[in-house]
Amino acid sequence: GLRYALDFACAKSEDAGLYRLDAEGKGKDQTITPKKIVALDKPAAIAFGDDGALYIAVFGKTDGDEEQSEKEDPPTGQVIRLKPGL
Repeated sequence: GLRYALDFACAKSEDAGLYRLDAEGKGKDQTITPKKIVALDKPAAIAFGDDGALYIAVFGKTDGDEEQSEKEDPPTGQVIRLKPGL
């Protein structure tokens, strides 16, 4: 099956997102190549639902973010649903 991973990317926020991990080769010659599927703002957790969709929890902007602290908007955390068949 396919494997997915999140990168929170504290140091370099433009790298944050959902990645598919593509394996090539076998055994000790196997290599894993990450392929970015979607950019996300501070992704925290992933889970597949019974419907086959992938659900991703993201923190979004928080009170500690420089951009967020200049505004009075509430934090932007959310759960994102990606359709089955990535």
